[in-house]
Amino acid sequence: MTKRAKALSDSQVLPMLTNESIYMGVDIGKFKNVAGFLARTLVERHQHFENCPAFLFEQSREGFRAFVERIRAYCLGDKTNLQYRTATLDNINAEIDLAALNFGRKRAEATREARLRFMETNPEITHYLYANDRIVASINLIPLTHDAIFEFQDGKRGWQFNTHQIEQFAPNRRLECIIIDMMTTTKVALDQRFRYASYLLRDFAHITLAEWAKRGVDIATIDACAGTEDGERILKRAGFEYLGKRDERDIYHLDIDKSDLPLLKTYKETLNKWKQEHSTNR
Repeated sequence: MTKRAKALSDSQVLPMLTNESIYMGVDIGKFKNVAGFLARTLVERHQHFENCPAFLFEQSREGFRAFVERIRAYCLGDKTNLQYRTATLDNINAEIDLAALNFGRKRAEATREARLRFMETNPEITHYLYANDRIVASINLIPLTHDAIFEFQDGKRGWQFNTHQIEQFAPNRRLECIIIDMMTTTKVALDQRFRYASYLLRDFAHITLAEWAKRGVDIATIDACAGTEDGERILKRAGFEYLGKRDERDIYHLDIDKSDLPLLKTYKETLNKWKQEHSTNR
């Protein structure tokens, strides 16, 4: 019984590999049903078949719809039309709506003015992932002055900074940045949210960072606050160093030069090429 409960709590997993078979079994009950999933990737991740995920769902139309969505998350991948875009001021209402899903309407609206001011000061700070013309994920990367970085590491919240503390993504200087928000829609299963976050980071690295590198934009460090357990796992997997708790906030730091994160490989190579070309032209 203990192992079964553990499996239920571990049902939020990443999608399967392309062309991989997945096996399912369903135990039909009077009021609730339990579905079990088994595949090579799942066994490798959970170490034993008894620990592979199970999905508990109600004996109702809504319950079976949730079950179908779970199967879709494992088996079908994302068939939606995904688009990556840099934000504009016209998108602020949609961004606030996404923030409201994650933090509540009151907290989201409290950041509206700051989001507008920040984007007016630096139009390149916010980036979205769209699925069928609807924002499903976003990230804010803000370059700040050196003194502002220390304030952030001491616990100051990102939207509280003044606009004169915001830098531009310009060449010939080492930039220190913070991630304020990285959000995904809460209207899909957690597996899908993980995929949206992954796609967003992939496109941010391969499109935005790659373009900045061609312009000589040199990012030295990135700091972030882990507001959730999922956020903490993402930061740790990306190689962020834990700096400690400040004002009830867990602060993490990434040194780009020391990082071997694969997503940064193209950015670092392109930036080094730019530096070599411009050093010889001087």
